[in-house]
Amino acid sequence: MSIGLDNPGLLPLVPLVAGPLLLHLMARPRPRLLAYPSLMLLERAHRNNARIKRPHHWLLLILRTLWVACMVGVFLQPRYFTERPLAGLEEHGRNVVVVLDATASMRAGEGAQSRYARAGAEAADILRHLSARDRANVIRARALPESLYAEPGVNKSHLIDEIRRLPATLEGGSLHEAYLLAVSQLRDLPGPREIVILSDFQPGGWDPADFQVPEGVTVRLLPVATESVPNQAVTGLRVYPPAPVAGQPFTVEVDVRNFSAAPVRRSLVVRVGERREQRSADLPAGGSALITVPMEIEDSGTFPVAAELEADAFPADNIRRGTVSLQASLRAAVYGSDDTARVWLRGLDALPGVTGTHLTRLQDLADTHDVLLISGWDGAGLELVTAFVERGGLLMVRPGNATAAANAWLGLRASPGASARLEPARSLRVPEPWPDLLSLFADGRYGSPARGLVSRFAALSPEPDAHEPLLLLESGEPVWLRHRERPSVFLWAASLSPEDSTLSAQVEWVSLFGEWLFRARPSRVPAPADSGDVLLTPRGQLPAARPELVDPQGETLPLRVDENTVRAAGPLPPGFYRYRNADSGGTLQVRAVNLPAAESDLTTRGPEELEGGGLSLLSRATDLNTLREGRPLWPLLAALAFLFALFEQIATIRSASSRAVRT
Repeated sequence: MSIGLDNPGLLPLVPLVAGPLLLHLMARPRPRLLAYPSLMLLERAHRNNARIKRPHHWLLLILRTLWVACMVGVFLQPRYFTERPLAGLEEHGRNVVVVLDATASMRAGEGAQSRYARAGAEAADILRHLSARDRANVIRARALPESLYAEPGVNKSHLIDEIRRLPATLEGGSLHEAYLLAVSQLRDLPGPREIVILSDFQPGGWDPADFQVPEGVTVRLLPVATESVPNQAVTGLRVYPPAPVAGQPFTVEVDVRNFSAAPVRRSLVVRVGERREQRSADLPAGGSALITVPMEIEDSGTFPVAAELEADAFPADNIRRGTVSLQASLRAAVYGSDDTARVWLRGLDALPGVTGTHLTRLQDLADTHDVLLISGWDGAGLELVTAFVERGGLLMVRPGNATAAANAWLGLRASPGASARLEPARSLRVPEPWPDLLSLFADGRYGSPARGLVSRFAALSPEPDAHEPLLLLESGEPVWLRHRERPSVFLWAASLSPEDSTLSAQVEWVSLFGEWLFRARPSRVPAPADSGDVLLTPRGQLPAARPELVDPQGETLPLRVDENTVRAAGPLPPGFYRYRNADSGGTLQVRAVNLPAAESDLTTRGPEELEGGGLSLLSRATDLNTLREGRPLWPLLAALAFLFALFEQIATIRSASSRAVRT
């Protein structure tokens, strides 16, 4: 706390405060001479006169002194600073970086303006009150922080114009990354350094502990969200199985979230290609709902998938997009000559839309095969198997006496060795928690995947935490494992020969085999990207001499193409994008870009959740300007001077009236 003066050159006027005292001393009234015959009466009159006049003289002196002091203060124009003015300000000026949140949630409207409009106005006010020697910059928080200057500069007017010109994006973003960029720009600059962060401070994207304040830097927070905006959003979209076959049923799962404090019912439309289905979503207060829509399409190919809620006050998150690739049929190959391989072949023949082939050698494995099952693998053809998995194939292996390299790739410490006879035969069980791959059987309507007995078993030696168990013997040894690092690689340990187990004789066996075949197979369609992405794509996925990227409006977008990758030249908003062959016009790949689900939470946070760790809170930009420039005290001094002058006049009139009455 301190006091500063705008006109220190007028300090010689301060002695004028003593003027009223001097005037009172020089103009002190002399006692009146009264011709009374008795000295007693004269002394009594003098005592009465002194008792009445002396208080009035002191009151007038005090009022006149205060009036003159206030008038001198008006000319000096003092300012009151709640914080001590920063050292070095006169020599270097301030260095100020404004971090402006430009993510999608800032588009939410509150009253007549959006959060971003208010943030832009406050940022402009901060910049407008900087002096000519101050340096400033604006960093917009978006998918990648956008710095308007490479470093703080003196042209604040250009920054204000850019703030007004650039809208809020339809992207997510990290305030922390923008803050780190601001810190790096201020690190070596002389003079006072300040960072002001303007944001709605979404609940999921703010932790004061992440914002370490460097020495010599002042960090202030200015929240621009004044109220929580009720909102509903589509936050997830999945297709099961991930890679369905044409003519076979599949399911579209949609996650819908309610960010308001009241339950609502919203209408949801799901589109796959030309197919359209409508559902109602009953959403509890602050809760969510999972909407499942069964679909079946006879044609093969890649189709766009979209789930859209009816319009609300924040439409940016009402739609979520994806793609699904339907194959004409599923091609599976089995390598091996034992009973387990023959059971796998019979299982493939029993499933619709699946073509099973028996391989006599692994070299016959074709690029068109989607699934490979190997029984008794000794590690031969490891390079072929590895390449098959890397291009998106599904692999099931019953290990044999394999090489050390094959065991290491499978996540085994050693080969299982010879199968051992179990006496008596043992039953199976499903581990806890229940694996997602077996969710069809979780409620018991389709039986149990662990039904049956195993009497011959080759104990696996898995590396610790390298696999997810799917089926276990009742004694705990793993029978069926999924590789954690390579989720499309599975290990099977039990013999499926009718003499060694009853698994293949159970009615659940074909359902279990089909669930693995269709649900575990990875989709070859790229996963949807978040808005702000540039759709970085390996060059090998776009087999065209000149690939082009087309936006939802059919316009061609600039690309950056090198030897290994293809990417858009800039961040992309939500929508469906299409890579095509520039020569033939054929579609190479369809990509979906969505708004990040975190941007849908439009609730606000209290001040106690924002402050901490050296961060201070502002309510308006004027608060910051007051901290910097101080609060001018001359209007208060002028008002006090007027009041003191008024009281002095009243006191003078009352004093004169009293003297007249006594006379």
